[in-house]
Amino acid sequence: MSDFSFDVVSRVDKQSLEDAVNQAKREIATRFDFKNSKSSFDLRELQITMIADDELKLKNLVDILQSKCVKRGVSLKALKYGKA
Repeated sequence: MSDFSFDVVSRVDKQSLEDAVNQAKREIATRFDFKNSKSSFDLRELQITMIADDELKLKNLVDILQSKCVKRGVSLKALKYGKA
């Protein structure tokens, strides 16, 4: 009798995540709606901190980050959101 098994491993590619965050930073630096805003991304130890002036800008930051992650092949399921 033979046994069948498989392993599921889920990892986030650190370089792809860094690239996605850097692209998101560049985008908010050039967008008109973020001009004179304190909005920013900070990536440390695979934890992203987002700072925004208000909830609308924070929602836009999340949307920008998600789009950059998708383009870089980082699964959105890997992102967990804390309290605003």
